[in-house]
Amino acid sequence: MVTLTHHRAHVWLLRANVPAKPRKARLGDALIAQSCIDWGIPLLTRDRDFRAFADAAVLDLVVEFSGQTNRAS
Repeated sequence: MVTLTHHRAHVWLLRANVPAKPRKARLGDALIAQSCIDWGIPLLTRDRDFRAFADAAVLDLVVEFSGQTNRAS
């Protein structure tokens, strides 16, 4: 089980590993991404900004847009 203190530390490390350009690592997005990483569950989203988190960490990302689903990893 991940404690809240460890979770916060992981979130800040995740944000630090995401390149600032072309996208910023928003705190809310980092919290969502890190929660999925900690619990080992995939993240289903329409927001392509999460690809930066998938590239920086072991995030199982499923991006859905226009009725098509693509798994990014």
